Amino acid sequence: MTVTFRISSTEPFTVLVVALPEVAGVVRIERPASAGVLAASIQFVLGWTKSLPVTIGRPHLRIWTHGLETLVAIPLVAVLGAKWGATGAAVGVLLSTLVFAAAWLVVILRLRDEVHAAERVGGEALQS
Repeated sequence: MTVTFRISSTEPFTVLVVALPEVAGVVRIERPASAGVLAASIQFVLGWTKSLPVTIGRPHLRIWTHGLETLVAIPLVAVLGAKWGATGAAVGVLLSTLVFAAAWLVVILRLRDEVHAAERVGGEALQS
């Protein structure tokens, strides 16, 4: 038994939920969609990373973090996509998004340390 439903009338894709193992080929549509939705959710949560670097006067932070994500995404999508198709490519995108999130975690922790250090020294302006 296969149940098909639309996520939204504006979305061009459909998520398939499979209840019987004899249609195992259909399950493959759900896996890339799940990885893609998870990657998109992480990007949604990290949406503030688009404006923060410019706001604090450090636009190079955005370039470095997006560059790192791209350096991880291209080889992973190529290799995993060639080996496992759409599922592998979706996992490659998910992994590169996790690297992007980890890079921003490191950046934020370093910025926090710089702010605390500046407060101890006397509140000097943070410039790099």
